[in-house]
Amino acid sequence: MTGGQYSGTTPEDSYTATSRYGHIEPGFDLCKLVEAAGAPYVARGSAYNVVQLEKLIRDGIEKKGFSFIEAISPCPTHFGRLNGMRTAPQMLKWIKENSVAISGAEKLSREDREKKFIMGKFTDKDIPDYSQKYQSIIESCTAEAGGGINNEI
Repeated sequence: MTGGQYSGTTPEDSYTATSRYGHIEPGFDLCKLVEAAGAPYVARGSAYNVVQLEKLIRDGIEKKGFSFIEAISPCPTHFGRLNGMRTAPQMLKWIKENSVAISGAEKLSREDREKKFIMGKFTDKDIPDYSQKYQSIIESCTAEAGGGINNEI
């Protein structure tokens, strides 16, 4: 929650308390960042499609290891008011109009795609998580020590 200031995810050309003439940079795509960092589960949903968002969150919780779910939600108090959407229903309509499913995004031009919130599951892979890798190191060290690290005590 920013309290009305722009952030790295603020859409380009939108107005905020700290960008009264419009935000001059494109919004940062957090899902792409987290996916590039190697997260095993990455998804984006919105308050407009609560059923999908709930499923994405449930799947992320059940996933072994790190999961990242971005939830696009309305902010009529600050963002909406400054961008001509004073009510939550107006903001939800804006979210709907500026969103596209992953399958639909592939049909858009690159320029149009960059202006939309792409919704859905981007990554869902099974890879060893931190605790599994750490356990493997412990087992390797234990084996090298002859069955126990402190077996001489």
